[in-house]
Amino acid sequence: MEKYSPENELIPLKKEEPLVLDTITHYTSIPVLFKILRNNQILFNRIDNVNDLEEKDNLMKHENYQRVFISCFSTQNNESIPMWRMYTNKDTGIMLKIKFLKGITVDNLFFKDYMSTSDGEKISIIPQRINSSSVGVQFDTLKIVYTDKMVRSPIMTVDEGKKDYDVPAYFAMEKSSAWRYEKEIRFRAVLREWGFGNDEIPEVSRLFARINFNAIEKITVVFNPWIDKDDWADIIKEFVSKQKIVFE
Repeated sequence: MEKYSPENELIPLKKEEPLVLDTITHYTSIPVLFKILRNNQILFNRIDNVNDLEEKDNLMKHENYQRVFISCFSTQNNESIPMWRMYTNKDTGIMLKIKFLKGITVDNLFFKDYMSTSDGEKISIIPQRINSSSVGVQFDTLKIVYTDKMVRSPIMTVDEGKKDYDVPAYFAMEKSSAWRYEKEIRFRAVLREWGFGNDEIPEVSRLFARINFNAIEKITVVFNPWIDKDDWADIIKEFVSKQKIVFE
């Protein structure tokens, strides 16, 4: 992936340069935590569900935005009141601190064999194949670049004959500097045709990736400042079977 750096504003992450982080965080809710642990997977939302309206408008300029899905995390390990307010509610909001085993990179958080749709259909992550399908998922780990210049267009290159298209390295990884406090990283999944098949790319609204717990040392559940921590901790402990879940 070629580096592009007008005044050092935008430097896409190169494939051979994985993010090396000890811990990442994810703001969510206790009901969602139960779903994550029950199914061992995390949701990837389509990009038209982002909460930054300026970014949403920019990403939706191209008709193929429906093929791009993201799951958002942060490198900010300390609690953030703005993020508590933005991404959780006071009754069930939590932050998950995901600490990786020594020597493991963020890119290993998910298994790279397939992703699933809401209906349970499996879509292989390129270059794997499942059921000889020619529809696959291009999977990337991205570090958000914060800039007010927005120097690049979000246009994708489309080959109508093959139903194939290229997603630029910077697509869905550029936000206004007003959001810099989030210190966001994203996992990006792009549906595309590949190989020599002629399968239709499915119209889906959500994708799910399986968590690789073998890459994780522990997951710490941090309760928001307004929650009844003791009551919820007991409920979660009754549900949790994985020894890697701890509380703060």
